[in-house]
Amino acid sequence: MHKLFLLDRIGDSALLTDSCKTDLLRHAHVGHIREDEFYQRGKDLSPVLLLTTSGIGRVFIETHDGRDVTQHFLRAEDFIVANQHDARGTVERVQAITDLSYVALPYEKLEAMLADHVCLFDFLASIGNERALRMQERTRRFASSGALETYESFLQTHPGLETQVPTVHLASYLGLTTSQFMRARQQHRSRGIM
Repeated sequence: MHKLFLLDRIGDSALLTDSCKTDLLRHAHVGHIREDEFYQRGKDLSPVLLLTTSGIGRVFIETHDGRDVTQHFLRAEDFIVANQHDARGTVERVQAITDLSYVALPYEKLEAMLADHVCLFDFLASIGNERALRMQERTRRFASSGALETYESFLQTHPGLETQVPTVHLASYLGLTTSQFMRARQQHRSRGIM
C-alpha cells in the first residue's frame, strides 16, 4: 500500500508510464525509523529518495566544526533525498522526531531509470525546485530583522510544528540559540498573540 502511495506522489508531478510504475515498485522498499533514530541502511550513506508516509523528521547537517544544524522538517507526504551531499560536501541526514514511516528508493536506481523513463525528469525537476525554495526560505529567514520576527514567520509558515518538535531543533532551524528562541517565544506570547 505504501509503495502505491509513492506512485501517487510521484504522479503528482510526472505522467508515469506503466513500465515506469513497475520499475519504481520493484526498487522501492518500505521502512520505519523509531523516534530519535537516524535513517541509514547499515553503514551505507548513499543518497536515497525518501517519501515520508507518517510521522515527523528533521533533515540536518553536521558542520565541519561538529555542530548539528537543522535544515528543514519532514511531515507525511514530503520527499527528501537523504544522505545527499550539499555544495560544501556535508551530508544531509534524516532523524526521526516521532516514529516515522517511509518509502525509499535508492537514488542511483532512480538515476538509472531515467534512461528508460524520461517521465521521471519532471519529477526530479520538482524535487530540485522544492529544495531551492527551502533554501530560499532559509536565506530569507536569516535575513530577517530579529529573533522575534524570525519566530513569528516560522509560526505562520509551519503552523502546529512548534508543539511537535524539540526546542533545540527549532532553534537550530531558525538560526537562533536556544535562549534566543525561548526569549522570542516569550515575547510573542506576552504580546497576546497565540
